[in-house]
Amino acid sequence: PKVQEFVEKCMAISGTRPNFFERNSADLLSMVAHVLENGAETRQEVLQDMREIKEWEGPAGTTVTWSDRGVAYVEYKVLKYLGNGEWEMIGESINET
Repeated sequence: PKVQEFVEKCMAISGTRPNFFERNSADLLSMVAHVLENGAETRQEVLQDMREIKEWEGPAGTTVTWSDRGVAYVEYKVLKYLGNGEWEMIGESINET
């Protein structure tokens, strides 16, 4: 449901389905907004507060995690449309953002 909502919002704004970059941007920017709303004021505070979030589900429905090195990772699934409303998962990956 969350992914579908995100796709529908993007389509309403741009008329196109969101791509990989738009999805990642939405998820990571929602994290930035969260830490700013919770009091982070400097770059260092934003970075520190973001690193303290161990797992984040963004508006695009993907889960962002942080490595010990402070690198954000996003897991995604690759689906193939089979027709008649049927989908098949053909792969999954963890992508460094």
